[in-house]
Amino acid sequence: MRTLARLASLALVGALLLSTNARAAESVVGQADLDRAISERISTETAERQAIRTVLGRDEVASVARQMGLDLKQASSAVDTLCGEELQRLADQATAVDQALAGGDTTIQISLVVALLVIIIIILLVK
Repeated sequence: MRTLARLASLALVGALLLSTNARAAESVVGQADLDRAISERISTETAERQAIRTVLGRDEVASVARQMGLDLKQASSAVDTLCGEELQRLADQATAVDQALAGGDTTIQISLVVALLVIIIIILLVK
């Protein structure tokens, strides 16, 4: 009887361990998933930085920057220091500026360009 109880206990412990290991294996993220997530994030950040640099390269933005006394080369190099929400917010604004400038919207053009440049100046001063 004791042997049967001992075998039953060992079987129960074994079943519990197998169950725990199976659940742990299901919740572990694989290396391929991590690599894919990192690659997607890098691609997104690269596209966001390019959106900002595209706007900084526009003649209209250069004109406003000269009037404000801003060095666009310094602003463009500061784009590499942006990350997270700050990068996303500026990229969204840059995209809006680029679309407005491409559409010839002169009323919104100046205010968006100035807003973008002011934000970049603040970032330069903080960093």
